[in-house]
Amino acid sequence: MQYPVEEVFRTEGVPEFTFVKPPNYNEILVDIRNSGKPTIIEGQSGTGKTTVARKVIEQAFPHGGFGYLSARIAGDMPKLRFWR
Repeated sequence: MQYPVEEVFRTEGVPEFTFVKPPNYNEILVDIRNSGKPTIIEGQSGTGKTTVARKVIEQAFPHGGFGYLSARIAGDMPKLRFWR
């Protein structure tokens, strides 16, 4: 199957066809599946942290029931719980 180049090489958002799992992908997946275990994904800007988080959540919870919130989105702030 052939796809338009803009669908394969995206300049923003989650790449559907060019995502490559990082070496620690399965460890992140296991951590996310463990209820109550905080998981931190860190790295330099542009390295794919958000993409990995979205893909892991998509795989861990294939039937939904999970949403994506961001502290960068004002409407999400009331829904976020900050730990002290």
